[in-house]
Amino acid sequence: MLIIRKILEAREVVAQVQLTISVESIIKQIYFHLLHVYPKVTWKCLMYKNVAIPKAQFIIWLPVHGKLLTTDRLAKWRIDVEPDCVFCQNSRESRDHKCTFSRQLWSRILLWLQTPIIQDTTWEQHMEWVIKNAKGRTMRARVFKILYTLNVSMPYG
Repeated sequence: MLIIRKILEAREVVAQVQLTISVESIIKQIYFHLLHVYPKVTWKCLMYKNVAIPKAQFIIWLPVHGKLLTTDRLAKWRIDVEPDCVFCQNSRESRDHKCTFSRQLWSRILLWLQTPIIQDTTWEQHMEWVIKNAKGRTMRARVFKILYTLNVSMPYG
């Protein structure tokens, strides 16, 4: 019964696709019709071909999607946590929080990499800058990608 249902569903899909008569590309046309078109993500260079440890790669994925469990997010779930940043004690910890401890550490890493330090920016501007520096196959881009991933994941791991 399940096989018959699948065959009927496949028949409906084939009927929906505007096929141009070409034997070698009918399967390809059906495949691309079934495949939903998603926009390309700009941050993929942080994930792919990154030789940092998998745990760090997963942690870097979280802030990109706004899912990093910072104290402000935990407080929204009514979890009792200390709201201040444990490193700088200056203000509430959030994704956009500009921790002085993390900033000093990152400044030293950028100095070692001979990369200009970006000043106060929004999260979107920061991510554009990170993606620009992490793109490419150069050794500098690879090292930047690893160090950025580890710098972001270090406090959480």
